[in-house]
Amino acid sequence: MKNLIKILCYLVLPFFYMAHSNSVFALEVDEKLTLRVLKVSDTKKTILINRGTEDGLVVGDHAKFFLTSGVVARGVVVKSSPSRSIWSIYRLIDENKISNDVVMNLKISTPVKVTEDESKVVYENPKPIGSNISSTEIPLAPGANDLQDLSHEEQKDLNKLEAIPSERPIQERPWEIFGLGHFDTLTSEITGQTATTTNANLNSSGENKSWGLLMGVERYAMTRNIWYSNFSLAPFIHYSQNTVSSLSGQSINHTLWEGGLGLNYHFRSYPDELKKIIIYGSVVLGAGKITENSSLVSSTVAGAATLESSYEGADRFVSLGVGTKYYFTNYLGGRILADYYRRYESYSADDAGNAYERTTSGFRINLGLAYRF
Repeated sequence: MKNLIKILCYLVLPFFYMAHSNSVFALEVDEKLTLRVLKVSDTKKTILINRGTEDGLVVGDHAKFFLTSGVVARGVVVKSSPSRSIWSIYRLIDENKISNDVVMNLKISTPVKVTEDESKVVYENPKPIGSNISSTEIPLAPGANDLQDLSHEEQKDLNKLEAIPSERPIQERPWEIFGLGHFDTLTSEITGQTATTTNANLNSSGENKSWGLLMGVERYAMTRNIWYSNFSLAPFIHYSQNTVSSLSGQSINHTLWEGGLGLNYHFRSYPDELKKIIIYGSVVLGAGKITENSSLVSSTVAGAATLESSYEGADRFVSLGVGTKYYFTNYLGGRILADYYRRYESYSADDAGNAYERTTSGFRINLGLAYRF
C-alpha cells in the first residue's frame, strides 16, 4: 500500500507543480515585465527572451513589446522554460527595433483577433482562481532576475525604458569627430581661350586619379522624438592631391584645400544607437582653393630643359551621398560613404592672357573612423 501511494505521488506531483506554476505565477493582463532579447530569427517572426515560467510567462500568453518610442511588436508564447520563452511574432510594427541583446518591456495583453471565423478566435485564459498577483508587481522566483549584471549600455537602455513615456531621452554624447579617406577616378572637361587668333578655343577631356583626407566634427540633436532628431550638421576641412603624368613627360600636380558643411539625415534609426548599422544620406556644400603646378622636360641642342608653370584658382563644390555608420559600445565607430562629387574651378588669366575653367565630377567611395564624445 505504501509503495502504491509513493508511485501515485511521483506521478501526480509533477503535474501539480506545473499547474501551480502556470496559474499562481501567471501574469495578468496589463502587467509589465522587463526583458532582454537573446535571439531573433532572420524573418523576425520568432524571438527568444530571457524570461520564462518563473516570471509568469506561460504558453498562450499574448503581449505587446514596447520601447519608450512606442509598441514595436505583438506576439504569443509558443514554448516556455523556467528562464526562457520563445515567442511567435504575429504583428511587426517596427522590425528595426527588434535585435539581439536589446532591452525592452512587454505588457501582457488580450489576444488579437486574427481571423473572421469566430470559432477559430483564441481568447485569453480566465484569471487563475485564488490569484493574488498585484497589477504593479511581477513575482520572480529566486535567481530569475538576471538583469542585475547589466553592462553600462544595457543599464542606460533600461533607464530609458523606465522613464516617463512623454520624456525625451537625452543623447549623452552629441558630438563626434571623424575622418574620411578616399581614392577616386574622375573625369575632367577643360575649356579655355588662348590669346592668339588661331586655335582660339581649347577643349579637352581626360582622366585623373587622386587621394584625399577629410577631417570634421558632427553635431547631433540632444534629444530624441523631435522633428530634427535624425538630422546632424558636419563642418569639415578637406585636403586632396592629384598627380597626372603624361607620355610626353609632362607632370601635373593639383593641391586642393576645401572647407564645407554637410547636412546628414539618418533613416529609421537615431544616430546615437550602438551596435547597429545606421543608414544615412548626406548633402554637402563648400568652397576652397586649388593650385596647379606642371613641369615639362624638353630636349634642346644645349641639353635638357625643364619648363615649369603654376596656376592658382578658386573652386566651389557640391556632393550627394548615402552611407552607413556603426558604433561599438566604447563609442568608437566607422563609416562608409558613397557620393557623387562635382567641383567647379576657375583660374585667373596668366601673363599670356589665358584663362581657364574646369569642371570635375564623378563617384567616390569614402572610408573612415569616428569617435563620439
